[in-house]
Amino acid sequence: MTSPHTPDDRAPSPDTTDDGLRCEVPDCDDPLTDDAPVCAGCGYTLAIALHALHGGPRGNGQGLDTELELAAARQSRTGESNMGRRSAETAVAFDERASETVAVVRNTLSTWVRLVHGEVGGRLPDDTLGDMARWLERFIGWIRRSDFGGECVDEIVAAVRLAERTVDRPEQKVFAGECRRCGAPCYARPESQRARCGSCGAEHGVRAERERILRDAADRLVTAADAARALRAVGYEITDAMVRGYARRGHIRSEETGSAGRPLYRLGDVLDIALPDSAA
Repeated sequence: MTSPHTPDDRAPSPDTTDDGLRCEVPDCDDPLTDDAPVCAGCGYTLAIALHALHGGPRGNGQGLDTELELAAARQSRTGESNMGRRSAETAVAFDERASETVAVVRNTLSTWVRLVHGEVGGRLPDDTLGDMARWLERFIGWIRRSDFGGECVDEIVAAVRLAERTVDRPEQKVFAGECRRCGAPCYARPESQRARCGSCGAEHGVRAERERILRDAADRLVTAADAARALRAVGYEITDAMVRGYARRGHIRSEETGSAGRPLYRLGDVLDIALPDSAA
């Protein structure tokens, strides 16, 4: 399926030269090839993400919006009738994660719809994931040239990737600490309360071990992407765009800068905001 895009989002011509200006999307270092602060490649990535979310010009039941809503309503493959493939406990846990993801995606889209609409005006879309995604897709060229284009692309693409992970990998196992008996690494489903060591069979509490890991690393300085990866590795759905959002709103502050001038944050500060009930 071809994702729609405006003419200015096409790949640059071969004779385009690099004048030293770089794309403003975090973690993208591609040179700019026109007067937009967001590169054409990131504009195309945004188009693909929005297209995947709404599933087509008029919606055809195949978009991530439909899959997420069905999962949250327990009408998808994880629903009450699991055909013997998955326990009811696992289904409920996935349904809860799907509902949380719907809330994250909806909040992200509605935020950017309001900001873009405040500049371009016109008729607002309906408050559904599909309609908001289709509406934003109309303004990709404008978003590329806006002062907040880099943040917009970053946050929307991260939200859509979270949706893809939620739908496609509900049973993914995450690191659950080291075995207290033999020291081997243990893994468990994100919703599990207990982990069994695959080497010696010993069990330990997942939450206590995850919090111990986070506490031990609380003083480490990390990028937004590293902080998000660390939390996801122990079972928490946090995106790097969310961490950058905490910094932009003043909830956390950069301690220093790392390679390529990227800001570094104290992991413990990120935990305090992202997981306020954690003992980390």
